[in-house]
Amino acid sequence: MGQSFMKTAMNRAGEPIEAEGATEDRAVCPYCGGEVALRRRRLMGGRWVAYWRHPDNGNLSCPGRSGRVVGETGKKNPAASPQRVDK
Repeated sequence: MGQSFMKTAMNRAGEPIEAEGATEDRAVCPYCGGEVALRRRRLMGGRWVAYWRHPDNGNLSCPGRSGRVVGETGKKNPAASPQRVDK
């Protein structure tokens, strides 16, 4: 399963911020209102991508988290079969 990165977050005023070219390193998740941090990753071939990410173990039930597996409690369930949760 490939990863899907959060490319757009919001500033405190509720305006969208694109990860590429962002000047702020913290923003608000448009799905849950939680804090997200700007991250950068180098892909195969040397290309860099920027994306927004929740803190580790933060907002596990957020629908904006990529590739998460959820049980009835809204927490990650490693025994469940992987399924993609879309918006």
